[in-house]
Amino acid sequence: MEPQIRYVRSADGTKITTASLGNGTPLVMIPATPGHIESYFSIPEVRATLDFFAERYRFVTYDPRGRGLSDRDVRDWSLDARVADLRAVFDGLSLPPSYLLGRAFGSIVGIAFLAQHPQLVMRLGLYAAVARGSDVHYEDELLIPDTLRERNWPLYCRFLKSSSRTPSARLPEPPPASRSRTAASRR
Repeated sequence: MEPQIRYVRSADGTKITTASLGNGTPLVMIPATPGHIESYFSIPEVRATLDFFAERYRFVTYDPRGRGLSDRDVRDWSLDARVADLRAVFDGLSLPPSYLLGRAFGSIVGIAFLAQHPQLVMRLGLYAAVARGSDVHYEDELLIPDTLRERNWPLYCRFLKSSSRTPSARLPEPPPASRSRTAASRR
């Protein structure tokens, strides 16, 4: 079964791209900020999950403003604008009260949407949720594995081990510069 792609307009005119799959009570997944419909349906493991949902619900998701197939040239990234985008999905697809699933930063939108439109939400589920964007802190070295490898070898090894499919994965030898820093940090 292939997803049905439709376009809706948010209150400010931004085109939002939606994808629906299956039948039944709608389950609307509010995407994480870097969400992208094409990736959801092309990655086999993700697609299997979406097909599972589509066997039980009318699974609906969308590309957030500025991402994927939605309008990319946007200036308003506010929470109000993103809640309006979700409302446009409901209105444009004529959705009845639905289950919502807020994923990562999409959970913030889900909470705000529920507060503003409780009549449209049957239940709100949150997955890998954050309540405020300011609660999430990233250090630059954690965003780029090569930088992490050079700056913090023990943390890089833990990252590799935790992201490996085999629990006994053999860890690589540290680069020469990291060996001396790692040895010095243990003293």
